[in-house]
Amino acid sequence: MLNTDLQPRHLSIPEPVELPEVEVVIDTYVKGYFVGCPNCEAELRIAGKYLGQTVQCKFCTAPFKFALKEPSIKWIAVYSECANCQQEIRAP
Repeated sequence: MLNTDLQPRHLSIPEPVELPEVEVVIDTYVKGYFVGCPNCEAELRIAGKYLGQTVQCKFCTAPFKFALKEPSIKWIAVYSECANCQQEIRAP
């Protein structure tokens, strides 16, 4: 050490704590998707009911087929509704 007045601290590693198991898991369904526009790459929020249809980007107005398996569409995340509080949640 460069400063002789300082002493190294002893750090203790805490013991692992076992977490309780989750007793209830609530399923939710995907309401829609966040995808990148294949033309301008802007993030779009598109409802799941439009899967397989031609949609239009609200930023560059380019039309494209909304299909998740389409290689030109970048899938970013999904959105759903929380089963407990009904707030919208986003998951990658």
